[in-house]
Amino acid sequence: MSPCLLGCVVFCILQAGAVHAGVTPDPRFQVVRTGQSATLRCTQDLNHDYMYWYRQD
Repeated sequence: MSPCLLGCVVFCILQAGAVHAGVTPDPRFQVVRTGQSATLRCTQDLNHDYMYWYRQD
């Protein structure tokens, strides 16, 4: 792969990562004790039908 083509590919990948997701969590961060319940709210402005949650330990 030529250096020019490689540079273009890297530039496109970096620009694709900078796209605004349009998702707003409320609250942004929440820490709870083990066994304690929590309510998570999230809105989005991208007109998608589904949003998926994941837990980050």
